[in-house]
Amino acid sequence: MKKIKAIIFDLDNTLFDFSSCWLKANEQIFYTYKFPKDISYEMYFEKFKYYNDYFLAEIAVGNMRLRELRNSRLIATMNYFGKKFSEDDAREYYEKMFTYIENNISPNYEVNNELLRLKDNYKLYLLTNGIAYEQRRKLKKLELAEMFDKLYISSETWINKPDRRAFEQIINENNIAPENVLMIGDSYYHDILPALNLGLRAIQIIRKWHLSGVGDQKEHNNKFDDIIDLLKKL
Repeated sequence: MKKIKAIIFDLDNTLFDFSSCWLKANEQIFYTYKFPKDISYEMYFEKFKYYNDYFLAEIAVGNMRLRELRNSRLIATMNYFGKKFSEDDAREYYEKMFTYIENNISPNYEVNNELLRLKDNYKLYLLTNGIAYEQRRKLKKLELAEMFDKLYISSETWINKPDRRAFEQIINENNIAPENVLMIGDSYYHDILPALNLGLRAIQIIRKWHLSGVGDQKEHNNKFDDIIDLLKKL
């Protein structure tokens, strides 16, 4: 790609279909908590999505931090269904759930081969929000851990996308001009918009998100439905 010297990739729902893995794991763990028979997984998941949207609205107006979302929506859902959940309970829940997620992940060697090809011509960086040990274990299962020149994970950098500093850190540390950088991600708000605002080029991968059943609320003009199709064109 002309003038591009570096490519920044998001991980979840960009390089692999995280939502499918998450949805399967979320249903698997539901049945380990022995809810009453009149509470179906569908009922549970609808309430979980309700609290997710509720707390996202709180984050949007500055009443809570993004890193609090994960535990808050789970604790509120469990409490609604009569299971008193603490922060420790939530941590144990997610540790169990991540084992299911990890078991549902497998490498896509077509993606991996395309990334290996790109490494000959571009610097490759990973920029992802998430808990470092979880993101690194996903990368290991996907056999992607060695594909990138450097990993930027929010729980290690203490900067969450869409904060522009997350993108500036990569540009500044690696001495790359913004116009020579391409950002590839699934979220218009977290990946595409902040990249464009800094003068990077950007391509959006259109994916359905597991907590909404639809893709990002807004789509970029430069978009692809399939990561492999995009990688082959770079």
